[in-house]
Amino acid sequence: MENPGICLRLVIAIAIGQFAIAITTTNAAEPPTTGPTAALVKIGPVMGFFFDNPSDSGSFTATPLSPLLFKQTFPVINFNPPAGTVSCSNPISVNEDTRPFTDIVIRPDGSCESRAVLGHAGQAAGEGDLNSFNAVFTGSFAIVKAGQSTLNFYSDDGWILGIGGNATRVSGLLTEAPAANRTPFRALPVIGAYNVATAPTAKTVVVNFPAVGNYPFEIDYSECCGDGLSLTLTANDKSIEPTTLFTTALLLVAVAVGVAAALSLGRAQWQRRKQNRSRRGRPRSVTVFLEVSCPRDLLGKDLKRQS
Repeated sequence: MENPGICLRLVIAIAIGQFAIAITTTNAAEPPTTGPTAALVKIGPVMGFFFDNPSDSGSFTATPLSPLLFKQTFPVINFNPPAGTVSCSNPISVNEDTRPFTDIVIRPDGSCESRAVLGHAGQAAGEGDLNSFNAVFTGSFAIVKAGQSTLNFYSDDGWILGIGGNATRVSGLLTEAPAANRTPFRALPVIGAYNVATAPTAKTVVVNFPAVGNYPFEIDYSECCGDGLSLTLTANDKSIEPTTLFTTALLLVAVAVGVAAALSLGRAQWQRRKQNRSRRGRPRSVTVFLEVSCPRDLLGKDLKRQS
């Protein structure tokens, strides 16, 4: 049964739910900022692709033609953070001077989880034959509040940052950026780069996110030369939260609203059938239909994809 009225209420309710969730994710304790509005940044699941670094180069050298060694999904980009930069209620033994390459994930209760990179042929990234390696990290920044964000990198060694979705570079380093000003794998505009061999060092890039939404990114990273090993990314000097809880809550809201609308429709049909059969003096057996078919142009592709 096609019911545009029910569908329209469903669309509006989901939109309200998404807006409400976005508001609740804003840190109410965040101090007011002067100057441009500070963007509120979250990060979606990050896919990491790992390649060999045969020349032991501090600059990123992998190309789409390079043999892929392995890939792995991570919640955040917080690999081997320097000691004291991550607040964990439990002790962690990972920092820029340890190996292998390990992602540190802050749990909601304040404790931290260490997730080592799986590696290839029994060797983890940062050890053995993979002591030097290249990695490509792709995903999306979820912008809950539009504005400018200072992205803080801490790395050993080089990195390149590309962001799509009409994000623009405001300021920051472009050291040894690709000549075409595009990332090598997803061809995203390069927003910042410090693509050289370096001791562990902190660098920043200021980015403008013009609207709420998802912005695809590519971060290319190179580890060489032994010594330190690190790649972390924060926004406005704060950890970037993964979007898992945000998207799960949104999904639950959408499902709850959809079920409520379907049950409401079913009750209305039940009442009509009950009245009709009462008038006819027939048995009051009832069949309830809960299927709602919405016009394609009402829901639209974007909403279907989110729900």
